[in-house]
Amino acid sequence: MKYTPKDGYVEFIPEDDFDLPRIFECGQCFRWNADENGVYTGVAFGRAAKIRREGDKVIISGSVQDFEDIWREYFDLDRNYAEIRRGLCIDDYMRSASEFGAGIRLLKQDKWEALCSFIISQCNNIPRIKKI
Repeated sequence: MKYTPKDGYVEFIPEDDFDLPRIFECGQCFRWNADENGVYTGVAFGRAAKIRREGDKVIISGSVQDFEDIWREYFDLDRNYAEIRRGLCIDDYMRSASEFGAGIRLLKQDKWEALCSFIISQCNNIPRIKKI
């Protein structure tokens, strides 16, 4: 994964599937919210960040150290999701399901946050959970 440190943020070009609304709105996490410009603000592992997409580039606030220590792993940036999806396309049904989920990455969340999100999600919907 190549990235470019800038003043106060890091810029990278994802090698494969990386769609911010699909990642943050699919129900696996609830502490990331978009503003009217599609800039997501959230918290993970005690660090707040803003992340946005500009064309093929993704820009995340923070230092190179935060990117290396938190965000690279959190967004699972070293895994090839497109290759995994191709391997799942064993029939029309799986091809359709794979295409539907394109762009989603599995966030490597803090275990406690993942557990709380799972428990709260029972019999709820995403907008209500975000308010909780």
